[in-house]
Amino acid sequence: MVKTVTNKYDINLDYIFDAMTALYSNNSFSIKEIKLYKNIVRSFPKEFQQIYNTRDSQFYETTINIGLSKYNMVWNIDKCSNIIERDRLVPIKFEVNKYKNFFSSSNINHTKLLFANENTDPIIFASYPTVESKIVLIDGNHRFFNSILNNQQTINAYILNANQSIEGMLNETFKTLYKIHYNIMQLGLYQDKLLDKLVFKDLCEYNSLFQLRNNPVQKFISTIRLHKINSYSIYRKN
Repeated sequence: MVKTVTNKYDINLDYIFDAMTALYSNNSFSIKEIKLYKNIVRSFPKEFQQIYNTRDSQFYETTINIGLSKYNMVWNIDKCSNIIERDRLVPIKFEVNKYKNFFSSSNINHTKLLFANENTDPIIFASYPTVESKIVLIDGNHRFFNSILNNQQTINAYILNANQSIEGMLNETFKTLYKIHYNIMQLGLYQDKLLDKLVFKDLCEYNSLFQLRNNPVQKFISTIRLHKINSYSIYRKN
């Protein structure tokens, strides 16, 4: 039986938008980008739906912080599993200590923990370069916590790269939130001398920004054009 659950988006990016507007007040390109991101966020729907097609349908939700700002992020685990199968990903021996300090046991269900030893499926991490850990554990929290309790050195894990991680997100709104966060990070890293090195792409790559004009979440935004920033230029690609 199909079950649909409706939840509210938890998005508050005002602080980071205001901080960047003040910080880059003399940089016309960054100011235009921040205004664009603010308009996109304002156009988001207020709610999203999780559709459970089977009893085993799974979603993973977490809160992503940007200083005093935050937003919620949701992955469709069934979709992520299909990506793993499609791309023939091979599990690795992941060192437990690499993620141990970023792991929170606050949502651990101790009844489920009893069965964690019996589940030998690899856990799943999603690459998330905008957070300190660079990855987020999206499937297998009980298995990972059990590995900590048992003092395991390694655990079998799949790691989705950034583009696979985006593909596995629940909907276009969450994908766009990720892209906005990524672009904010890149604008901060590439200010001044390196700003001219950035190019616009639809993939998460080094020296790039996501193209968010004509984004599916906001149809009315203006078309791509050339911007000049002081003595630098950034070309936007279709």
